[in-house]
Amino acid sequence: MAIDLPPAVPPTLVNASAISEFASSASPYVGKVGSFELRVTGSHHLSNAELDKIFSAAKSPDQAILLISSATNRKGHLLVNTLYSRDGAVVYVHALQARVGDVSGDEAITGFFDGLEGDPDLKRSEFDRARAMADVKSRRTGVDYSVSYAVSESDPGVVGVVFTGEPRDDADRTDLSLKLSNEGSRFAGRYYGDVGLSHNTMGGTALSLDYQKAIPEWGESREGDEYDQISLSLSHPFSFGLYGIRASQAEYTQDFRSSVPGGCTGVVILGTCVGASTPPSTATSVFDAEIQRIALTGEQVLSSDIDRRFSLTQEIETVDSQIEDEGGSDLQDEAYTTVEVGAKYQRQHRLQSKNMLNYTLALSAKGGVSDDGGTLDSTPDMAGVAVGKRVGDFLVYNPRIAAQWNNLKRTTVDFDFAAQIASDQLPQQQQWVLGGVNSISSHLPGTLVGDSGVFSRLALNHKLVKLDSFNLTAGIFAEYGDANFEDANGSGNDTIAISDVGVRLTANYQDDLEIALVIANSLSEKNLSDDYLEATEADAFASIKLIF
Repeated sequence: MAIDLPPAVPPTLVNASAISEFASSASPYVGKVGSFELRVTGSHHLSNAELDKIFSAAKSPDQAILLISSATNRKGHLLVNTLYSRDGAVVYVHALQARVGDVSGDEAITGFFDGLEGDPDLKRSEFDRARAMADVKSRRTGVDYSVSYAVSESDPGVVGVVFTGEPRDDADRTDLSLKLSNEGSRFAGRYYGDVGLSHNTMGGTALSLDYQKAIPEWGESREGDEYDQISLSLSHPFSFGLYGIRASQAEYTQDFRSSVPGGCTGVVILGTCVGASTPPSTATSVFDAEIQRIALTGEQVLSSDIDRRFSLTQEIETVDSQIEDEGGSDLQDEAYTTVEVGAKYQRQHRLQSKNMLNYTLALSAKGGVSDDGGTLDSTPDMAGVAVGKRVGDFLVYNPRIAAQWNNLKRTTVDFDFAAQIASDQLPQQQQWVLGGVNSISSHLPGTLVGDSGVFSRLALNHKLVKLDSFNLTAGIFAEYGDANFEDANGSGNDTIAISDVGVRLTANYQDDLEIALVIANSLSEKNLSDDYLEATEADAFASIKLIF
């Protein structure tokens, strides 16, 4: 429930002289219920056809008055006080648009709605915009809120709004999660363990701490000896938006092995080495990497209603990404700051036969605003793709579309589209990367890398089992993704691409256990060698997650 929308203001019985004061100059709509005649005036925002429908359904004058009040509320006009007075067989009904009086009740939530005080014609969209951030706090704290009214005894045109909180019995503000998977990383390893801790304070602040570690001992290490990442995030809802901070540090080591063929230091006669020869050997280079990121985030809801929402997002991030060889020389030194702004529109359509169509349209622009040099733009004239051609003053655009058709029972159809558009070679942490679960599921993370690219996914999911404590969902999907490097000036400019199809099986027991299995097979590949595809192919992805 979180925070209820305000109900219709209960109709108010007044004396005849009071209602005549409001309705004397108005031309009434006249409807009949049985032997009673109802004369309707005021700000009910209903057409004659809508009133006709109400009076054809009403069984009594009281029911007609309640239906008028409810219909006005459903059209998004809040705090319309329906006044009525009886004079024999005639009932006078006047819809009075009240202004918002005091916002009172639970002080933990009323601050989000203080800006509504004095509003002369409160609409549902205005209330819902204020409710957006209040709802975040309500869900985090585990307290539901209902709305009631306090109509002024001296002036029915003033209505106070009262919030009453009720803690949820099943509220759990702290979660500890453990996860094992073979979902892999772009940089090192296939098998991972993940420990996460999240906590919501009674003030509405969300805290999360996550530690992820590679398990190379289980095999398929992708030449990685170790990978450790720790992430921390914090966010808090205010009446003017949701703001937070996010930080992470990752360290990994990779061993790159190269083979050196044997040779002949003597004389080769008819293809045979006569004299001394050198056997084939293997050379190993060790690279150490460290990635540090910290970001400030913000989101503001500009407009909202029960079926739509438009919001703006912002992020300022600093990134420091370094790779060194075993001698301590910098192979990559990228330290820079980015600013990102975006807009997001969410919509919900109720279709026929209780079907729902939900979609999200989003677009963001991110630019590099400062850097400390390092390897960025250190060799701008080099041909092809090179670390020294990456720049810190880049600009990228990221459009996204997500849509879901839902029959409100067991079946959903999901479509996702995302892209990155760049005109320069980007720092490593800003590159377009595909591979892994829900991102070209037939291959490992990092199989497709570039500066620009496209990804699309179509999935059909159906709940095979739907019980109070257990759900089993099966799905089929098709994916397409591509990537390319910008300003490559050579063969590296070719777009690489993979399309695939697959199946997904997910089992959930209450909120405590989730097991997932994804199997996919590629349909087509472009500009990728057979050896590379074989090395990055993922037979299956599996994960198990426990939540305490």
